[in-house]
Amino acid sequence: MRKKIKRRTARRTASARRGNRPSFLLLVLLFFAAMVALVLLRSCLKEHVYVQPIEEIKIEYPLDLHDYDFSRLRFEDSFACYEDEKYTSKVGIDVSVHQKEIDWAKVKEAGIEFAFIRVGYRGYTEGIMHDDDYFEANIKGAKENGIPVGIYYFSQAVTLEEAAEEAQYVIEHLEGYEIDLPVVFDMEEPDNGDHGRTMELSRQQQTDIALEFLALVGKGRLYADDL
Repeated sequence: MRKKIKRRTARRTASARRGNRPSFLLLVLLFFAAMVALVLLRSCLKEHVYVQPIEEIKIEYPLDLHDYDFSRLRFEDSFACYEDEKYTSKVGIDVSVHQKEIDWAKVKEAGIEFAFIRVGYRGYTEGIMHDDDYFEANIKGAKENGIPVGIYYFSQAVTLEEAAEEAQYVIEHLEGYEIDLPVVFDMEEPDNGDHGRTMELSRQQQTDIALEFLALVGKGRLYADDL
């Protein structure tokens, strides 16, 4: 009689243990389902980036329309040239870490009349901001050889907040430098087949981001002649 009672107790205990297994598996499945849903949600948000319209932030941008006659644009020795009754173009270059170390004395001898130097950039895909490792050497070399300089920032901003972050970066990194030309906002698509983070933006969104950057840089009073 005692043996039968022990067997029944043992069976009930084993049955109770087996009954807990479905609950544990269910929790595991729910956890993985939640992780998949989170990944899909982040992907959707990345593809449909929202950029706050300019009208909502109520910033006025002083835009001057140009009066260039582009039928007068011509190319000489791979350089774009322009001349009319008001304007005569000059020959200049833009440089970054990709050109490595530059002999600025030879640049001056070659007849280059100005240079735009990259101060930094934001990555195509991950969106992380980086310094241009040759910025200090380039701006110093150009200035020492009497070449007027401007700077540019390579942007991959997808929101007005990121544009403001890039403008603040430029203002901070130009502290102590005197530049002769305006700051340039440079946004391009990848040329190596990668899918850049700005490629999903509309033309209006890109325009809003560029205007936000330029307005904030202008308020930073980085160059005296154009304010």
